[in-house]
Amino acid sequence: MSSSYDRERKIGALGTGIRLVVASILIVVPIMRAGFAPWDLIGALVVFPLMAAGIDRLLSDGIKRVGPPALPARSSGLAAIWYLNVAVLVLVLALAIGLTYVTPIDGGAIWLFFGLSMFLAAARGDAGCEVHALENAFTGHRDPVGCIAFAPLDALEARRAAAKAEI
Repeated sequence: MSSSYDRERKIGALGTGIRLVVASILIVVPIMRAGFAPWDLIGALVVFPLMAAGIDRLLSDGIKRVGPPALPARSSGLAAIWYLNVAVLVLVLALAIGLTYVTPIDGGAIWLFFGLSMFLAAARGDAGCEVHALENAFTGHRDPVGCIAFAPLDALEARRAAAKAEI
């Protein structure tokens, strides 16, 4: 699922800046509204990243055994990875919401998880899915595809950088 870590940033200054702004909003607004407890920090830094890693591993192994989902004829191998990332994101979000009903972890932990993950992705220069940011930092890997929300911005920045390099 992930490629080896290299030091090259995969996002530009604008992508980094916007990720930092969104991360700040994801962290500050829920804390200002409801505060957060130590359980929220444990959920955001331990429980949710472990869930994301486990779900990713489970789905990746399943795809290796069964084969990738049937994709349109014109799609590339990246489409299967996008489908996997979307599935992981949806399942992590669903399980995280479910955990808020049966554990002391509050809904603010979900926002804290995404905000802290986005901060980490911005600091590392990762264009990958923020759901995997903590896992990738620990393992030294990066996602092979970009974040669903920021992919258009990252593509625009990559085109601008390529155009400047040609000059």
